[in-house]
Amino acid sequence: MDDRGSSDWTVIYLLVLAVIAAILMFGVIKPMYARAGAQVGRAP
Repeated sequence: MDDRGSSDWTVIYLLVLAVIAAILMFGVIKPMYARAGAQVGRAP
């Protein structure tokens, strides 16, 4: 077993997870905040 090879894959997995987290943040969480902000703006 080569330890360097497994550490290279670990970096790749972390990058993939970071990309997925960024997509979720901009695709799901940001619109939720935009809707909440619009509702607060309409409140009397």
